[in-house]
Amino acid sequence: MRNILLLFMCCAAAWGQGTRRGAGEPALQGLDPVLLTEGRDVDGQESLTVQRGRFLYRFSSEETRAKFTREPDRYAIQLDGACARMGPPTGGNADAFVVHEGRIYIMGSQECYRHFKAAPAKFLEGAQPEWTPTAEQRAKGAELLKKSMDALGGADRFSAVKAYVETRKLESPRGVQTVTRAALLPASVRTETKFEQNSFGNLVTPEGGFNVFRGEGQRLPESFTREVLNTWRHDVLAILVARSGKEFDAFAAGDVVKIRNHGTVSTLQIDAATGEIKSVAFRGRGPGGEYGEVRIDYSDYRDAGGGVRLPFKAAGVFNGEAGSRGNTWTVESYELNPADIAARLKAPEKIREN
Repeated sequence: MRNILLLFMCCAAAWGQGTRRGAGEPALQGLDPVLLTEGRDVDGQESLTVQRGRFLYRFSSEETRAKFTREPDRYAIQLDGACARMGPPTGGNADAFVVHEGRIYIMGSQECYRHFKAAPAKFLEGAQPEWTPTAEQRAKGAELLKKSMDALGGADRFSAVKAYVETRKLESPRGVQTVTRAALLPASVRTETKFEQNSFGNLVTPEGGFNVFRGEGQRLPESFTREVLNTWRHDVLAILVARSGKEFDAFAAGDVVKIRNHGTVSTLQIDAATGEIKSVAFRGRGPGGEYGEVRIDYSDYRDAGGGVRLPFKAAGVFNGEAGSRGNTWTVESYELNPADIAARLKAPEKIREN
């Protein structure tokens, strides 16, 4: 297979950096994607193309173009063009590819290429476990959640929260970052990270999703917006305020409570004595992009306003190893039902289309 030129470094907010291409520029170095999945490097012809999503594909024959058109999900770049190692919302370079089990994946950096090629299965999500709780398990789960609600201020108070803003201080190898998450139930969230003079993040509303860098937005694919929402829905406050929603389900499994919020599954460990949520665990990506168990341990519960108590410290653990980068923080403040939530969730004035 041809040598791969990797132009962009993976960055959690850099969707646009890894996928931006000139008009009419073919993906996969112009190679025929159908033959590529068979292990053959054959140049496509300029006259035989298919545009699918953000990528233009070339084909060596009408036969391979027809095969692609019949089964585009099989032959097109997988994961909507996300970096296969880091996953959405990190974009990949459409000329930096790996073929694994007859599927084409793209990468965001030389390091990503090296790690993915060495062990692809570590970076690809497996099948989700079945969700088949019994009525008894659901009743027990509801009982444990009520105990937690009562200890933290009461279910009615949390049900009254329709929007919130949480501001965190997060330690990183390069210094302290300020992360602000503004959310409006059921499906609008903006996460903004500020570091020195830079700001970047993501915005998702029912109208669509955007990567935002220095105030400029670029539209995200639908699968990327789902990933942004799923990440948010693992937060302890997002779980607590969504408890009364139609897309929320819970059941007890031993001494933990399994939560499904709009299809996003989390596991809650509730302190038997205080009712406080000690941790939220879920299957997700670790600092190096591989899938495993992410656990956030919560502590320092205090009054957060509105008569509710919330944690002000969080410590990340990945596959049992503490200090998970990006998942350890201190909360500076919570704002419940802020009057300016609509302004905080406003789309960027300048939007770059894919």
